[in-house]
Amino acid sequence: MFVKWLARRWNGLRAAEPHDYTFRCELHAHSTYSDGSATPRQLVERAVALGLSALAITDHDTACGARVAMPYARGLGIELIPAIEFTARWDSCRQAGWSGDVDVLGYFVDLDDASLQVAEAAATGDIAARMAECCISLTKAGYPVTLDEVYALNPRYAGMRFLRELLVRKGYVSSEVEAGRLVHEHWLRVRPCALTLAQQIRAIHGAGGVAILAHPGYIRCDGELLQARHVAELVALGLDGLEVYHRSHDEAMRAHFLALAEQFGLLVSGGSDEHGWSPDLPLLGTAPVTREMVEALRARHRQRLMISERAQMQQREEG
Repeated sequence: MFVKWLARRWNGLRAAEPHDYTFRCELHAHSTYSDGSATPRQLVERAVALGLSALAITDHDTACGARVAMPYARGLGIELIPAIEFTARWDSCRQAGWSGDVDVLGYFVDLDDASLQVAEAAATGDIAARMAECCISLTKAGYPVTLDEVYALNPRYAGMRFLRELLVRKGYVSSEVEAGRLVHEHWLRVRPCALTLAQQIRAIHGAGGVAILAHPGYIRCDGELLQARHVAELVALGLDGLEVYHRSHDEAMRAHFLALAEQFGLLVSGGSDEHGWSPDLPLLGTAPVTREMVEALRARHRQRLMISERAQMQQREEG
């Protein structure tokens, strides 16, 4: 019993003491540096106005939003957890009707780490190349669009959001929903992501970060939600945890992923995945993330740094 209690406390699955209702934070939000509508500064200012204790800006494939936000966060007295959300390919779950793309969140990454910046450049370059392929496919099908037109809507990131918006603006479809169906159809004709899940987890770990599988409820393996056999593979790749408390997960999904996290000793996180579809950022800080979850992420980060420092010391001694 004690071992189970200790594991739960360490992983942030349950608080051993009464819940701290004064603590609120946001661990999953996007800025204009990927496919969000709010600038990094606006996200920080809104988080402060809401009384949040901590914020993580998790832009797709780049940590530039976090870098820009850092001085604003310091000035306003809110903790900004340096973070990123990498796109990756998980071959084990590629199947008809799905590209095999998954997202992995990295928390407490070193924003100055050179290897992280190389990984960011590779990831943003890969998504741009795939977007160019998708534009070619759409053009051949009678919907002429170019990568330059996508970048005109956001010069920083070639995201699907902007391709959907472009299709609506050019009058090819009448709604975002229709645009989404069209983009999905042609995205399946594009080559898979060049960067594997294992590579992206290593990139996060190499920068001292903690790797969390984002919104696992979106993923289907063998036609079903992730099961123990799938999570066992993720653990073997080095995954640190699951984003159990994503806004898209109902209570049954949360219970399912919480049980898997407990079974494999994984960390638990959550987040609203706020993209700023509404300018008042109504989702920010709404996920039930506890102080214990955040501190468990921080503890894993510190543990990783200690292991890295010891390995470096050993190498110097042996050299």
